[in-house]
Amino acid sequence: MNSKKHRKYIETAKALPAYCIYPDDYHFSDAWADKLIAGWISLKRVQVESKWDNARFRDALIDLVIELSEGWEAEFLEAARQEGMTFDCVSYEVQEKMHQAYIQANRERAFDLIPSSLHGELCWVPGWNGVSLDELMDEFGQRSQRYNSNYIEEVQPGRWLIELLKLGNCSSESLRAYCMAHGAEGRIFVEHTADLRWKVEADPQRPTVLSPEEVVSIIENGYTWAVPMAHAQINVRALFEHDCTKPMFWSTAQGKVHIGLHDGVLNGAGYMDAYDGYLVVPANATGFAGEARWHWSINKVYGIVKSYFKVTPIEVTTIDTISVAA
Repeated sequence: MNSKKHRKYIETAKALPAYCIYPDDYHFSDAWADKLIAGWISLKRVQVESKWDNARFRDALIDLVIELSEGWEAEFLEAARQEGMTFDCVSYEVQEKMHQAYIQANRERAFDLIPSSLHGELCWVPGWNGVSLDELMDEFGQRSQRYNSNYIEEVQPGRWLIELLKLGNCSSESLRAYCMAHGAEGRIFVEHTADLRWKVEADPQRPTVLSPEEVVSIIENGYTWAVPMAHAQINVRALFEHDCTKPMFWSTAQGKVHIGLHDGVLNGAGYMDAYDGYLVVPANATGFAGEARWHWSINKVYGIVKSYFKVTPIEVTTIDTISVAA
């Protein structure tokens, strides 16, 4: 394999032009986006647990694209054919080494197989580990004192309430003040949330997304087991290019975020809407789900227009960056 002839084969393989077979079959489809996002979700969890830097994460994403593209074997053979090469007198071992040389030479172009306009469904449940559905429902699911009742005076506070308030950047005190001023039902809710465990302070460096009235509306239109969630039609190329060590800024071109309470496990019930503002997804977040994992798709349940929820994630480094992006 060290002969001059064999080395020439390897150099020839490295020089072959990048080639893409049947791009319209999957590279521009929803199915392609779903596969990529599902792979990103899995690798993101490993990245956080293993404390990978962005270079290591990017390498893993490149490997993912190559794997999902069936190892570029057909692309290699077609590129060779286009250049007039034949393998009649080439051993399988040499051909495989040429194939690997072709892959290595074109690795950095792997993301070219992700069109800049490709979007796919991505959901985020803050605080969730992204793995256990039991944990998702037990720790983050909406609760009530009475079965299937979500009236404000009957819901039981829990982590679902804390994470919903954080998503909306609405303080628990402003919610309690609003409820206190709205009848006996509201005052019962105030009593239920008196414990400091349910205290949430708004982030002064971030605009309010949900008003207390909107929080109450989400709760009362929610559903038992529904969890606090943000949803986006994420730009897949931007997601793959994003520096994994930095937080992500989520907002649509219209300056909206799609958040609320949603049951993605049992029946897809819940209540979500688009609100003015943005979200900052922490760099160590792992509670993501996509179309392939999330059986009850947001789109299937609500019949929304996908384009309205298109989000291009932006890297967040400082508060000034957030202000500019907003």
